[in-house]
Amino acid sequence: MIPLDKADRSRQGSVWVGDEEYLIHTEFYIWLSFGKKLESLDSGFPVEELKPYFKIIKEDDREYGLPEDWYSAYEELVKFYVNKQPLPMETGKEYKKLVDWDADSERIYCAFLERYNINLITTDLHWHDFLALYYNLFWNLKDVIAARQWEKPSKKTQKEIDAETAAMNLQNRLMWELETEKKEKFKMR
Repeated sequence: MIPLDKADRSRQGSVWVGDEEYLIHTEFYIWLSFGKKLESLDSGFPVEELKPYFKIIKEDDREYGLPEDWYSAYEELVKFYVNKQPLPMETGKEYKKLVDWDADSERIYCAFLERYNINLITTDLHWHDFLALYYNLFWNLKDVIAARQWEKPSKKTQKEIDAETAAMNLQNRLMWELETEKKEKFKMR
């Protein structure tokens, strides 16, 4: 989520593993590959496959910036990738894959270029920014607000339903009668 209510609105650029913070790469294309790897593996990543997601500093022939607890690191990377949002709410239904990043890549690329004038090939975009823009391709803010403002109709009594039905029937009958009059009045001779 974008912390719009904070003075520092910078995007997440690190993960916490245990009590230490580790810098990670945030470019969207790196996380698209993470998602593909995640789908292809049954029980998590091998340790060597997690290294490219961390920003590694080499000094004196030693690497800094890699966690020792790879299982926790893997869990934190998955949390970053998922970027769980409070909306939309879970439905409890079985998961159904709605987007295929490979099959839909050209359409996604074109949608970003058309809607936002963002070239995904030449732009380094933070993963969370990419997701926010991606979801907005389908849900405009005005539609989301309208859906939240919609109120469920109150239950009506049978008497109210009958009165509304009678009024609609009268309106329909008058409309047809008017239509007949128009036809007669403007009949071509």
